[in-house]
Amino acid sequence: MGLPVRMVSGLHVPPLFWQARVKARLESGQFEVDCGERAWVVPVAVSCLVQPQAGDKVWVGGADGEQAYVFAVLERPQGGALHLVAEQGLHVQSNQGDIHISSAADLSLQSAGHLRQSGRELSLTTGTLRILAKMHETVADRLSQVCNHVFRLTEKEECWRGGRMDVQAQHQLRLHARHTLMTARELVKVDADQIHMG
Repeated sequence: MGLPVRMVSGLHVPPLFWQARVKARLESGQFEVDCGERAWVVPVAVSCLVQPQAGDKVWVGGADGEQAYVFAVLERPQGGALHLVAEQGLHVQSNQGDIHISSAADLSLQSAGHLRQSGRELSLTTGTLRILAKMHETVADRLSQVCNHVFRLTEKEECWRGGRMDVQAQHQLRLHARHTLMTARELVKVDADQIHMG
């Protein structure tokens, strides 16, 4: 529906704006708003990324006397989180400065498809890091890890392959299995001050 009849005074109507209260969100995606004298149905302008809710005071306007839009959410008496909604996708870009996202509580990123992250360098500082995935792949030219304690549990099979492998322990190195097989193509050398077999 268009603007109220009392606001239409000719073929060329200047931009008209007024405050209204959101009554409900319809299944069509439009909103039923009340300006005080009557209620009518208007869509949300593309520039209004904040999703209106019932009870919000909004800024409604139009320029042609035929179609009005919700341009902005002015006030939310009941409080609550703001929902930024873009029907056809959202792209945020900074040509020169930084983009900073900060949250006093939790910060969640969720995607129904691929979640991609790229950059020249990635720095992550956290108290606890948990990764839950069906498949985890890491491809790097150099991988370095410095830890106080490492525990790894493989239920089925674990394979190591390398051009050279150097395993060194300061105090004790223990290998145990039901069956242990050590083979070499040319040489197997066991060297120690004492060697106990059996």
